[in-house]
Amino acid sequence: MNKNKREEVFEINDELKVVCVYNKTKNGFTHTATLYRNDSFVKTVKTNYMNRAYERFEFNSVMLKLAEKTNVPEIAEFVRNRDAATDANAEGLKLISKVAKYSDFLFEKTPSIEKEKNKFRRELLESMGIEFPKEFDSLPEEEKSKRLLNAFGVLDEK
Repeated sequence: MNKNKREEVFEINDELKVVCVYNKTKNGFTHTATLYRNDSFVKTVKTNYMNRAYERFEFNSVMLKLAEKTNVPEIAEFVRNRDAATDANAEGLKLISKVAKYSDFLFEKTPSIEKEKNKFRRELLESMGIEFPKEFDSLPEEEKSKRLLNAFGVLDEK
């Protein structure tokens, strides 16, 4: 894989496709976005970035610029929908993290219950698509608890 150049294709709908390319430059990087309608070239736009820049999703800015230059609102709508889906997912992760933190109130403070709390916390994480290594099951309950709580701490930061 070439670290200096990367391409990503976004299928906007059945007839619109945007091909975005990242290119590393001497002082930063560029993003280009090329619009194809029914596999026919329409237009390419380019955005230059110096040093570091932040985008919620890579290629958002250049795709919005392409939407404006081509007067194709479906591209802007695609970007907005991608942002909205991420917001909803982030809120769901925060809620699940809060539930896990309050799981101590759901269970009594006894050593035999620690296993049940860990099972509950793990199931919450697995419901978010997080996978666990096979070795996790062989850890002592105290270590499992520590790692699970750390995972929820990381989710709170997102």
